Amino acid sequence: GLERAELDVTSQDAVNGFRTFLAGLADPGRCNFPVWYNPAAATHDDVTGILADLVNKTSRNYRIDLVGGSAIKYKFNAFVQSCPVSMPMDNAYRMDVVLRINGAIDFSL
Repeated sequence: GLERAELDVTSQDAVNGFRTFLAGLADPGRCNFPVWYNPAAATHDDVTGILADLVNKTSRNYRIDLVGGSAIKYKFNAFVQSCPVSMPMDNAYRMDVVLRINGAIDFSL
């Protein structure tokens, strides 16, 4: 999630002995989501898909549209940080994708 660093700027003569802080740089965080993994799908494979993006360090623009009647759309640039695959014997393959967000997030309506 979105987070901002704090910078401790307290001086030795701080009034009443309280620390003082400034807001530092913001960290846009990560976007995590599961997908039902299909190794043959062009969006999942190691040629044009998410696995290729991980290997090739590709950054892309992403957009998330919230469901439930909301008009809010989250737009951001990110690269694939990880995408481990689970292959259980009695279920579909699952990939847990983690995108590392670069720069500001656009919270447009």
